[in-house]
Amino acid sequence: MLYCKHCNKELSEPVKRCSFCNQKTDIPYNVLNAFKLEYLLLKRFEKLKSKNPDLPYDKLEELILEKLAVSVNMQPGFLLGLFSGSSHPNLHNLVLGKLKEIDDWYYPRRRAVDELLSGVDGENIIYGALNLGAIGLHSYGSVCVFLRSEDIQFKTSFIESNSYLYVDKKGNFRVPDGSRSLWNNVIKLILLKHNKEIKELGNNFDIQDIANIILLSNGDKNTDVYIEAHICQQIKAFNIEKMTFAPKYFKQKDLGIKQKLREYYEHEEEMLLHLKTATEMIKEDYKVILGHYAFYCQIPFEVIK
Repeated sequence: MLYCKHCNKELSEPVKRCSFCNQKTDIPYNVLNAFKLEYLLLKRFEKLKSKNPDLPYDKLEELILEKLAVSVNMQPGFLLGLFSGSSHPNLHNLVLGKLKEIDDWYYPRRRAVDELLSGVDGENIIYGALNLGAIGLHSYGSVCVFLRSEDIQFKTSFIESNSYLYVDKKGNFRVPDGSRSLWNNVIKLILLKHNKEIKELGNNFDIQDIANIILLSNGDKNTDVYIEAHICQQIKAFNIEKMTFAPKYFKQKDLGIKQKLREYYEHEEEMLLHLKTATEMIKEDYKVILGHYAFYCQIPFEVIK
C-alpha cells in the first residue's frame, strides 16, 4: 500500500502532497509521473480490447499476475557486493565513484533521459526488466536477480521499451503516449506491446511462452526486447527473492582478465590459452561462492546451463 511518510496515513493513489497532513509524501517522481500519464495507457488499452475482443484477457491476467516480477542483471562481482552489505550501484554511482569511464557521447544523453523520466530522482533509479521467468537481460550481466515484489512495487514504474531507444539521432527524447505504467496496470502494457505475438501462440500456451516473448536478450543491449522497470530505491541483498547465474554469458572482459594476463605473458597465443583457462576457473569459483551465499541467506539459486 501507499503511505505518507510523515503521518503514515494510507493513500489511495500516488500524490506529491498528502491530503491528510499536507506534507510531501516522498513518493518518487518516476511513480508520480507515470501515474499522471497512465490515463493514456488506459485509453490505448480500451482501443486494443475493442479491436481484439477474442484475446483471452482473463486467462492472460491470471497467468501473468502469478509470476509478475522485476529482475536486475549484473556481473557476479556486484552481487557479491550486495552480500557484503553494499547496495547495487547504478551508472551514476559508478561514474561518481570513478569506477566507470565517462562516455562523452552516451553519458550526457543517459543522464538527460533519467532526468526527463524521473526528475529529481533520476540519478537514484535502478534499471530492471519485467520478468515472468526468463533468464534476464544477460547483455547486462550473467547474474539475474529477481527482486521481492512487495519491497519495490510502490517505488517502481514501467516503460514499454529500453528508454534510451526513445532518443533520436539529434538527441531529442520523446516517449509515445500510453507507453508508461505503474505496477497495477503493467499487464495492460504487456498486452499492448505483445498482443500480436500472443495471438500467434493460439490457445495452448503457458506462462513460459509469455515470459519468452516479453523478455528476449541476444547479448546486444541495443536489440534486447523487454519492458523496462525504473526502481527508485536502493537494492540490497535482503531485497532478493531468487537469483540465477548463467556462466555461458559471463564476460571475462568485465573483470579485465585479459589486461592482467598481458602483464605476465609476452606472446598473444600464450596469453589467450591462459585466458580461457582462467575464465573457466573464475566461472567455477563464482558458482561455488554464489551458491554458498544463497544457501546461507536462504535464497533460491539456479545455475543456468
